[in-house]
Amino acid sequence: TRTSDSYPYSMRMAVECMEHYPDSALIFLHNMKDSLESLSEESRMYYQLLTLQAEDLQYVIHTDDSLITSLVHYYETNERKKVLAYYLMGKVYINMNDAPQALKAFQQALDVPSIDLKMKERVYGDMAPMFSNQGLTDNAILTHQHLWDIYREQGNSWGMAMAQWAIARMFQQEARNDSAAYYYR
Repeated sequence: TRTSDSYPYSMRMAVECMEHYPDSALIFLHNMKDSLESLSEESRMYYQLLTLQAEDLQYVIHTDDSLITSLVHYYETNERKKVLAYYLMGKVYINMNDAPQALKAFQQALDVPSIDLKMKERVYGDMAPMFSNQGLTDNAILTHQHLWDIYREQGNSWGMAMAQWAIARMFQQEARNDSAAYYYR
């Protein structure tokens, strides 16, 4: 198992700035593209995973699932990277307008025992509007309730309020006004 110290400098920097500066992460990754041949297979695969993540955060639309499918297969035994691969697979399927496949990939990410709260937040955050758009209001409500639990555990009162607001909107759309009023309060 590789540690983050064994990756090239540009990859380590891309990881460091991925969350808040995905455009910079993408620059770091593109700058090392010419040196990929000299890297190990694991480093090349991780490079692909990071590039896909940075592109997703930069709203690059992917309309082919061949790369992410190979990444999911490659990282099947690495729980931390498998979660990210499944999550990105769901995002690719969203881009391809394949809601059932996206939801399946998101569920597979959630099924990995080592998934952290931040990743759960992302997965549920992408699942909830998909359920809503598919007319699966009860599933959307349940997903927002999971989000509320995550925000509570993180101590994120703004997130908790937004999750309750979303639940209230779901109930309101279903003309279940008593439940909507409860969550609006």
